[in-house]
Amino acid sequence: MRIAVIGAGNVGKAVGQKWAAAGHDVRYGVRNPADAKHAGLAVATVGEAVRDAAAVLFAGDDPSRRADVASLLRDLGFDPVDAGPLSSARLLEPLAMLWIDLAMKRGQGRNAAFVLMHRD
Repeated sequence: MRIAVIGAGNVGKAVGQKWAAAGHDVRYGVRNPADAKHAGLAVATVGEAVRDAAAVLFAGDDPSRRADVASLLRDLGFDPVDAGPLSSARLLEPLAMLWIDLAMKRGQGRNAAFVLMHRD
């Protein structure tokens, strides 16, 4: 699959490298492609610390494309959770805001994550 990653910071590099390792054709969109900091796209660790335990929630209006997104998230080592149509994104955004607040303002750090657990 051809994937465009907007940005080549810690998160963009981490997901792009995982997708590339899984056989996808990854291209990065950056403000200044000539900047030396983008040469080689060195290995990043953001997301690796939590990938084995973290559930990633996602939403979209096209069920067949949601299956593709779930596959891409699995390629990154996440346990994807389909939250349904794109209108569900408004429910996911406050969760992201909570994570940012906990990580950056409350001292939890970037290696903290929410996990969706299922009872058997």
